[in-house]
Amino acid sequence: QGQFIKGLTSADPVKISAIGGGNVELIPNRSTYDDDGSEGQLSIAQNGLNKMIGRFRIRKDDTDVFDNEATFNDFQLGLLNRGGDDAGLHAGIFFDIGTSQNSDAICGSIVVARDNSTSSLKDGNMIFSTNDDSDDDLTERMRITHDGIVQIPGTLSVAEEITHIDDTHTKIQFQEDQIDFYAGAARMLTLDEATQDIVVVNQDGADIDFRIEGTT
Repeated sequence: QGQFIKGLTSADPVKISAIGGGNVELIPNRSTYDDDGSEGQLSIAQNGLNKMIGRFRIRKDDTDVFDNEATFNDFQLGLLNRGGDDAGLHAGIFFDIGTSQNSDAICGSIVVARDNSTSSLKDGNMIFSTNDDSDDDLTERMRITHDGIVQIPGTLSVAEEITHIDDTHTKIQFQEDQIDFYAGAARMLTLDEATQDIVVVNQDGADIDFRIEGTT
């Protein structure tokens, strides 16, 4: 009945169990939490329901640099699904906002799904979904495949540029009613919708050859 439950020594594990397979409930004397960010607050299994109310902080102080040799211990949080090896099995998180609780209507989710059924392989696709209506309307909006392909079934909107990672001077630049195509900082092609619509090759008059080729 003190303030802490702890092992007798630093090496002792602390376990809370229910004899006979009953539920373990942690119930603080509150049903809401204060969102001022001053403390982590937690409520689990209130009124016999599986609920969590609170603010959670996950912190790990180390200097690990992410690379392809990362192990479980290099991550702050892991979501594991050991249900099998079938393609399509997933682990993920979902988001739901609002006063209506409906397990069949979810605002959004991020999951990673297996893309093979070979137990030793770890091909995984990351899938981002949102809901534009209600029941059964959680819809895939973007997928990053296991081999690095980004798939967007709808519309991709960008503010200004699509730029090559290793060469920021190679890009597609969008302005109001105008699209410019750059290669190595040279503006090769301009599409401009104005009073007089125009397609311009080599807008800046650089030393660029213009060539059209055929089979001969």
